[in-house]
This record gives sequence, structure tokens and C-alpha cells, in this order.
Amino acid sequence: MKNKTIAFLVVVSLLALPVMASAAAEFTLGGYIKLHLFWDSAAMDKNMAFSPPRRNNDPNGQHGRFEATSTSSRFNFTIKGPELWGAKTTGFIEIDFDEAYDGRMSGSHSYRPRLRHAFFRLNWPGTELLMGQYWDFFGEFFPDFPQDGPFMGHGNASAHRLAQVRLTQTFGLGWAKDDKVSLSFLLGKPTDTNDSFDPVYPIATNANPLEGQTSETPQLQAKISYEGDLWGKANFYGRPRGFTAQVVGGWQRSRYRGFPAGILHEQQYLNNWCVQGTLFLPIIPTATKNLAGTASLTVQGYVGQGLDFLHNDFGGNSYIKFNPATGLFDQYLQKTVGGYVLASYHFTNEWWMNTGVGWAANYGVNYAEAVVNNLGHNWWEVDTCLYYRPITALKFGLGYAYSQGNYYRYVGGENIGQAHRVQFASWFFF
Repeated sequence: MKNKTIAFLVVVSLLALPVMASAAAEFTLGGYIKLHLFWDSAAMDKNMAFSPPRRNNDPNGQHGRFEATSTSSRFNFTIKGPELWGAKTTGFIEIDFDEAYDGRMSGSHSYRPRLRHAFFRLNWPGTELLMGQYWDFFGEFFPDFPQDGPFMGHGNASAHRLAQVRLTQTFGLGWAKDDKVSLSFLLGKPTDTNDSFDPVYPIATNANPLEGQTSETPQLQAKISYEGDLWGKANFYGRPRGFTAQVVGGWQRSRYRGFPAGILHEQQYLNNWCVQGTLFLPIIPTATKNLAGTASLTVQGYVGQGLDFLHNDFGGNSYIKFNPATGLFDQYLQKTVGGYVLASYHFTNEWWMNTGVGWAANYGVNYAEAVVNNLGHNWWEVDTCLYYRPITALKFGLGYAYSQGNYYRYVGGENIGQAHRVQFASWFFF
């Protein structure tokens, strides 16, 4: 393992040499080291991104579990390039270690580097063109809690990075100091959704390709956002931020093949879509960089269907229903609504607390269809965390979370899953 690590670092260094050697480029290394410790009352994933299983669904999973991981640690390279067509050019690559390649999920041989972001951009005054793999528009306001991707799928509609071309135009309205309106549009890679009904080959094959890989159109997203210091600023991830209002929309046309043959209707085209709105409100504001005594409130809500195109698969992305006219099953995208509320208060610049509630619910499907397809009904989570950041390079968080999933279908007389978590995380930024 030691030799593999050394070889990996040597390769990274060799790749960086041409950039560092170029007189027209500046090369910067950044990132953080993170340790995440947590105890769960029931089997949950690291990010708490899935609804807890029913208490009677897996008796062996209904017990306490302690886990520790540093796989979320990451590093990135920022490259400042020469000007082109009057635009400043920059590149960015980020890698973490969150992809397991064996079943042990712990120890020194269980993780490999994973590409998070890889993009470059051209920036003119008021205009930005970005090309490469980066976040979509739905994930800008993730709440700040120790687990990665908090409220993933039930407070935030998305936790999705995709290859894309993005154009953003920004201009000021003059309503407040340094306020800005931004209009953004992206064209991206269609997403593979979790909809395979093939029990033998649940992944892409020639006979059963995944939906994103057979889509005939790209994924499209658009965003309009306003941000301004209307009455002061308050905490957002440890920095002052003014009032922000944002609306995001996304769409993908997925192509579903009739597989297995003779069961599902052949060649269905279904429209995945989502609309999300966000408000960031400084409740007790500040006019300086001093955040002591400040408070903020973030409110977000979304509605859509087939949300696994944003990597949000709460309770099922789609379901099938028998069509007596054809004698086959038709596929329908599951409709979902969700959102979260987050409150943040700074006791001092070094100490603050975040508390939030996230939720999601499926709708538009009758009880019988939901039971047959084993769909989730609703899911909600409550989180609170106390943070301490004595210096810029170090941050500590101690928190508690409760997650509950309610299912249409009863298993062993139970339709509710619950999980409690106590967690601690530490970050070293560089």
C-alpha cells in the first residue's frame, strides 16, 4: 500500500510540473483533512442519504454501530492560466477518497481516489463560461452539518456533479451595496437513474442500457439568483452573506426500453424535472466581518418527478402500473416534494450552532401502486451541531441527528424506520 501511495503522489507531482514550470500559470494546492466519528442506533450510510430501514425489515441491522472514516478528506489544484479573448482563465481539479473498492469499508486498503470536480472557466467582467465536471445548480445551499451532503434527497433536491457547459451572466441592480443578479444556464450529461427491473443484469448491458446512456437529449438546467446586502449579513459556512433569493429548474428526457420483454411497454420517453426555490435570510445581521451575535435562517423547497436524474432517489424514482389495454406494464415517474429549514447562531466568532429540519414526501400514487412498488411515503430528519473554529485552519463539530422514514408497505407489521446518530468531525484546512 505504501508503494502505491508513493507512486500516486509521484504521478500527481509529475502532472503538476508543466503547470508550475509555465511562466504564464500559477499553481495552488488546497483542500482539507477530515475525520468523521459517529455512532448510529441502526444501520445507516455515512451521509445519512437513505431512509432508515423498517425496524422489522432487517433485525440484524437494528443495533448500535460505531464508525470512523477519513475518506471525505480531499485535495484540489487551482491553475491560473493566461488571458484569452480578454478573459481570465482558471482550471480546477478536486479529488477525494470516498469510493470503496472492497467490501470492508475500513482499514488501509479500502479506498481509492475519486474525481469530484474537473473544469476550467473563462471570466470576463460580468460573464463566466465553465466547461467540465462540476456541481449542478441545485446543490448550492447544502446545510452545514458534520455528515457529507446533509439532507441529501430530502432537504436538497440534488447532490449531483455532472459534465457540463455552463454560462453565467451577472449584473447589478443598485438596490444595495454590491448587489447582483445572476442568470445561469447549463447543458449537461444525462443521468443514469436507478430504474433497472432486470434481476439478472441490474446494470447497463446491450439488452438493457441505463436510461441516461440512451437519452437523445442533454440534461438542461437554469438558475436565477439575487444577492445583496439589503440590511446586513449573517453566517453562511463561516463567512458573512447577504440576503439571497434563488430559483432553479432542471429537466431531462429519459428513454426507457421495454425490458424484460413482454412485461414492460416498449420505448417510453418520460420527462424528469424539478423546480427548487431558496431564501437565505440574515435575521440578526452584521455590517462587518464580526459574526458574534448574528443569526440566519435558510428556507428551501422543491417539487418534481423522477428526481434520481439529480441523484435524489428517495422512496423510488419510478413505478410500474398494469395497462389492461396492452396487457403490459407502463412506467411512471414518482412525484416528490421536499425541503428544509436551517437556523444558525454565532455565540462568538469561534463558536456557533446550526439546527435544521429536512423532509421529503412522495405523492400522486395510490396506496395499492405504492405498496406493490415498495415506495417510500415520507422521510424527515432533524440535525443540530455545535461548532468551534479556533483558527482558520482548524474546525470541530459535535452534533446529533434523528432520521425517520415512513413507508406505504408494512413488513412484519412495521412501516416505520428510525435512526439516531451522535457524531463528531474535525477538519484541517490547507
